[in-house]
Amino acid sequence: MVFCALDLLETLVLVFQKAAAEAFKFFAELLNAPVDLPIIAPIFKSITGTDLTYINVVCYASAIPFTILYKLITGEKPFQNSSTLLHSSAAIGEVADLDHRTISRGILTMINVLPDISLDISGFKSDRLGPNAPRGNRILNAFGIFIPCINAELSKGNLQKSPMYVVSWSITTAAPVLGVLWLSATGFYKGPRGNFIGQVLLCLIGSGGIGTAIWHAFNAEDSSLKTVSLIFSQVLAPLSNAAKIMRAVSQHWKNPVWVSNVTVALPVIDVVSGVGAGTALIISGSLK
Repeated sequence: MVFCALDLLETLVLVFQKAAAEAFKFFAELLNAPVDLPIIAPIFKSITGTDLTYINVVCYASAIPFTILYKLITGEKPFQNSSTLLHSSAAIGEVADLDHRTISRGILTMINVLPDISLDISGFKSDRLGPNAPRGNRILNAFGIFIPCINAELSKGNLQKSPMYVVSWSITTAAPVLGVLWLSATGFYKGPRGNFIGQVLLCLIGSGGIGTAIWHAFNAEDSSLKTVSLIFSQVLAPLSNAAKIMRAVSQHWKNPVWVSNVTVALPVIDVVSGVGAGTALIISGSLK
């Protein structure tokens, strides 16, 4: 019986591994697929000599506000020690100290508020339209998953601190991984926040993140403002995911008052979560 169970577990792991590999392969192919945006795509090709792709749109849309905010906050260019040969967050992370990465995570968290709210509002509209709702926006979905993935990579520098940081990073990474797998399975048109099972999983991930923040609060390294700000960011950042279960109200509840309240409440929580966590990270990274 034990050997049968182990064989079954091994089979399930192999199946999941294969499915995950296919999902990430599709994810990479989609990000490099050309985007036909009138006026913008031809101009982009005339300047760069390459087609405009999903990854181009997402990267430029993120990089421009990130660079402006980073320079306003620090007075410096982002990652000045990096070379033009470094094109990955992992490579940049090797030349950026921990405080600069913390500030970068804060700025990216604040930028991510806009796609987060847009995806939730778009979801509420789809819920009202029901079967007549149009398919999801691939660019918006790519935008919504891109920044959390970069943030997860930039936060890896904290893993050596303690097991608590390892747990926190694992929970933080679970949300973008879930998003990539879900979007890949639906042709990048629908993410987990539009499905009840996905909403439950996001709620559990968010709740786990809040629980880890409480764990950190009771086992803080010190009582400095730097550490307190970091803990605040860990409390606020998961609120958005934890609240995604609220969308089930607009999908299954018939009371229009409740639906209206949730339609307003969820974007507000997105703002509090993203702006609050981002500000706390910037403060933490700015202090010595």
